[in-house]
Amino acid sequence: MYKLTSTLSLLFAVTLWCSAQTYVYSSEREYCAYNTSNEEFDKCDSWEDHTLFIVDARETKFDHYTDDIKSTYFIDKKEWNDDMEMNLWYVTSDAGNKYTCIFNLEGGVIAMLYDNGDESFIVTFTITKKWK
Repeated sequence: MYKLTSTLSLLFAVTLWCSAQTYVYSSEREYCAYNTSNEEFDKCDSWEDHTLFIVDARETKFDHYTDDIKSTYFIDKKEWNDDMEMNLWYVTSDAGNKYTCIFNLEGGVIAMLYDNGDESFIVTFTITKKWK
């Protein structure tokens, strides 16, 4: 009886933990580099790319999976942007790089902006599917 109770409790806890995460799948990626002469992100290239994002329930980190890699991004700060009417997430990757992220699930886009002073680019993922 003890084993059955323990097993059911563990199964219940895992189910709650898994169901609280947000999963986002993207099948297309666009990369745009910043053009200093016209001050726009216009050097763009897009391609098919299978990507999965898993945001933890507390929104403290998210994992980013592609066919080749897995990266973790830790959410340092969340800030509401009145002009864009959405949250900006300031994150640090497991490699130590800083990004500004926009998770616009309603608009069907995830965008990650990188700017280290010498180079700037934005990577945009078109959301194909999302679920909890």
